[in-house]
Amino acid sequence: MKKILVLIMLVLNIGLSLIVTIIVKQYGIKNFYESYQGSVTLAENIELSDEFTIQLNGKPVFIPKGTKGTVSYIVNYYSSNCLSVSFDLDDGSEFGAAVPIDGKVNYEGLQIDLKKLESSEKIVAEYRKAEQKINSKIKTTEVLAGVLTFIILSVVIVFFLSRILSTND
Repeated sequence: MKKILVLIMLVLNIGLSLIVTIIVKQYGIKNFYESYQGSVTLAENIELSDEFTIQLNGKPVFIPKGTKGTVSYIVNYYSSNCLSVSFDLDDGSEFGAAVPIDGKVNYEGLQIDLKKLESSEKIVAEYRKAEQKINSKIKTTEVLAGVLTFIILSVVIVFFLSRILSTND
């Protein structure tokens, strides 16, 4: 009887530890993020005269090489490997676009090529560093949630088993 009770408690402990780990993975880690905002300069002229750009801006867009703007991104559980850039145009309006890091992304807005930005390698390196930091936080949190739950439940189980077994003697 004692062995069966210990086995049941062990199975419950492992099961509850896994459930807590899954809950943390589903809900807790999705709130981790790293963000960045900095300046960027165009390395090449940008000329967009496609139908989407004209529909969005009312005219084609031309931004000359050397134009300064801002680049930003948020790296989290849902990251899309995409930067956001914006440039102030001569007419006072602002031009914003997505800059995919690994080719095209599933995005229905304006996109420009990463190679059109100066220091793109540095920007991507910083993005990858933020990505690694988030992935490390996620893995550490998942492991800690499971291990801590297992330890806490083990202490509780040992306490209750010692009480139950000492009353049966």
